[in-house]
Amino acid sequence: MPEFDVRIALQFIGAALYIAQYILVQSRRIEATAPLSLLLIGIGALFLLVSASMGFDWGLMLLNATWIVMVSGTFIVRRRKRSCQPLPELAPEEEVRAEGDLLEPDPEMFAEPSLATYRPVPTGAVY
Repeated sequence: MPEFDVRIALQFIGAALYIAQYILVQSRRIEATAPLSLLLIGIGALFLLVSASMGFDWGLMLLNATWIVMVSGTFIVRRRKRSCQPLPELAPEEEVRAEGDLLEPDPEMFAEPSLATYRPVPTGAVY
């Protein structure tokens, strides 16, 4: 019976998390920058980083460390944007319009252009 290799198990878990995130994003069940998506990629990269460091695979370590940094940065930026958004202000009661109160359209918006704005194309011109 072959020995159990921890590195192989970590690689399978990390790859499975990457693939699960990809399928969820492609099937539009989650957004690519949703916290669940970032968590799946981050944990998958962490598993692969540990596996790569056990085998001294420098290229894979650099790749997965970069993924972890990018995912962490995206997560931090999203959290800051969410915490900095002001609450919507309520309009004063005197500015609230009734349901049937419509604004008048601007008549110049629907005006036909005059023929004076068009120039005739010279005949025999080479374009």
